[in-house]
Parts: sequence; structure tokens; C-alpha cells
Amino acid sequence: MPAPRNRPSKSKLTPSEVFLADNVMLSPKEVAAMCGLSVNTLYDHNYRGIAPTRYRFGRLVRYKREDVLAWIAKREVEVA
Repeated sequence: MPAPRNRPSKSKLTPSEVFLADNVMLSPKEVAAMCGLSVNTLYDHNYRGIAPTRYRFGRLVRYKREDVLAWIAKREVEVA
């Protein structure tokens, strides 16, 4: 019988680790939840060119967390 192989475990980031890591790529669903938007509204913002920068990997769309946070900060409105 062959000896079992030591395989690294597939670790997934917890929500707090995702929030703290700057180089994390987020899905449209995660970005929409972060911004309080529906995914369809996020796609509409993409179409109109007002969404954060997106990256395509084949059919896969991802956003850099740091780009999303910068986009949110840029849209801040001062209340008088």
C-alpha cells in the first residue's frame, strides 16, 4: 500500500482576511455586496464606464479590492 501524500490544504480566506488583504481579487457578487448594489446595477455601471476597474480572465471578471475601495472613496459626498 503506497504511503499517503502530504498535500497542502486549500485554505480559503475568512471575510476579515479578505477585507484586510490589499491584493485580493473580488467577484462581481462580492463587489456588489461591498457597495450595497445589486450585481445587475454593478454590470450597468460597468457598461456606462462608472464602475471600478475590472479585469477579465477569459469569461471570469474580477476586481482588485484596492480599486474598489478607491472607487468608493472617490464617490463620497460631503453633507452640509
